[in-house]
Amino acid sequence: MRLDFNGRFTVNVSIDKTFAFLTNPESVSRCISDLEGFVPKDKSSFEAKIRVGVGPIHGVLNTQCSISDTRPPNSATLTIDGSGFGNKIRMEIKFTLASKSEQLTEVTWISTTEMKGIMTGLGEGMIRKLSQEKMEEVIERVKNGAA
Repeated sequence: MRLDFNGRFTVNVSIDKTFAFLTNPESVSRCISDLEGFVPKDKSSFEAKIRVGVGPIHGVLNTQCSISDTRPPNSATLTIDGSGFGNKIRMEIKFTLASKSEQLTEVTWISTTEMKGIMTGLGEGMIRKLSQEKMEEVIERVKNGAA
């Protein structure tokens, strides 16, 4: 199953600070909903354990996360590869930053998720709704964390 999302939001912080926040593994990990574990590997990658629950299916995804394609202070890509409890997920989030003023940055993002396993049996509608809710949580955490 493939899910595509995109959006745009603003952060009340300079473009340089926003970029630094979004390319720091520790900062990024604080924005992940239902994070159960975080292990930094280097300045651009980390391992995370993420609790996932969709309908009657619940478990922990073990993920490898990396920040790549960095073009300071304008863009980068976060890739998350995870598996657990009969599922495999690969998510890629590309973001582009634009300075709107000294203390206002617009973040435009595109997310593509490939999912295989038992969760896909619950149907795209249910998974899409939950994914959208989780993305909104992440965006709020980015707004609050970067500020």
